[in-house]
Formats: sequence, C-alpha cells, structure tokens
Amino acid sequence: YTIVKKGDVTGDANITPADSTVVLRNYVGLDKNTDIQNKAADTNKDGKVTPADSTVILRSYVGLDKIEI
Repeated sequence: YTIVKKGDVTGDANITPADSTVVLRNYVGLDKNTDIQNKAADTNKDGKVTPADSTVILRSYVGLDKIEI
C-alpha cells in the first residue's frame, strides 16, 4: 500500500509552495509527475492536475483552505 497525503506532491510530509511548483511544472510540461504524485496533486478531486490544484495547495499553505482527504 502507498499512503498519499493530498497536497504533498514532493513526498516530504509537508505541504509547501514547493508542492505547488511541482504541479505547475508538470502542467506546462517541464517535468512528468509519477502516478503517486498526480494522486497527491489532484487536491480539488476533479480527476485532473491543473493550476487550480496549485492554487488549492498555496491556499492551504497560508491557512485559507484545508485540503480534504
């Protein structure tokens, strides 16, 4: 089993702007995320990894939102 923490795309057990950067780099094609990273990145649960997920991660980081499991 693999435990995935929504928003923790880097896998370091923290949700930080670095996770948002990974989402955006994947979106524009600079990097390719693994399936596990994509599961962590889909914070709005729409089945896609987009800049909207990056926004959710950043809002969570500054305390404006909570990422639901």
